[in-house]
Amino acid sequence: MSNYKSALNRINNAQTVAEIDRVAEGLKRVYNVGQLTDGEYLRLDVKLCDKINLLHWARLRRDYPAIERAE
Repeated sequence: MSNYKSALNRINNAQTVAEIDRVAEGLKRVYNVGQLTDGEYLRLDVKLCDKINLLHWARLRRDYPAIERAE
């Protein structure tokens, strides 16, 4: 499995922002040693941001059910 695909799996399997932070640190190390291209690193960064947003929205919906009724 390529480093890119492995990173995608780690991002998809992360369940907390703390896990996402650990994945991000690992990606930075892998990129710095030249195992990811600039394009791959940028795409993974966008995926990380999307996952963080998804986790935050899930928490907001859980903690504030009125958000759903406001839409």
